[in-house]
Amino acid sequence: MQKQLNAYFDANESWLGQVLAAGRRRGELQFAEPARERARAMIGALEGALLVARVYGDARRFRAAVDPLIRDVCGAPPPMRRRRISPG
Repeated sequence: MQKQLNAYFDANESWLGQVLAAGRRRGELQFAEPARERARAMIGALEGALLVARVYGDARRFRAAVDPLIRDVCGAPPPMRRRRISPG
């Protein structure tokens, strides 16, 4: 199972790294480090934020962690939709 989980996260990091690199080339995104490093940091932050939000059943906790990530690379975050998530 460890190998499958590693492959899953590697694939997500690779995809997000490509998206970030393409956005930077187009001038839509700004960040200093290599795209793969930024992707790795963002995936880790997103996964942690999702875990905490689900434990509390509160999507605002997810957005509180994610909005700074979005602002950091592309400006203002999208508006938040009001929705509770189930902790289960």
